[in-house]
Amino acid sequence: MPKKIGQMLPEVNPLEVTGDIVSAGSSTVFPLSEAMAVRFRDEGYADNITIDSIGTGAGFERFCVAGESDISNASRPIKDTEIESCQAIGREPLEFRVGTDALAVVVSPRTISPPI
Repeated sequence: MPKKIGQMLPEVNPLEVTGDIVSAGSSTVFPLSEAMAVRFRDEGYADNITIDSIGTGAGFERFCVAGESDISNASRPIKDTEIESCQAIGREPLEFRVGTDALAVVVSPRTISPPI
């Protein structure tokens, strides 16, 4: 099944959502997930939100194979095999990009030549 790119997410009213939310996955996405959980609570969500930083692959495993989480945080796109695993347990994953991480290499000029 082809991946759906550029989908719009449905609007969610935190006051109407009930039940605990479990999120698991990427350590890179963890700080953003925590910030979103705080915002969701601030907007009125009353139940528990658990966010586990266990890595992208383990997050997809928990979401697509075990069905133990509600959200999978990932630092990469979902693989076709992971989509198939989700579908095998009756889940249709909705993938959306929230950002791009990067690595910057910075070198001090003092380490390249002797100080003046």
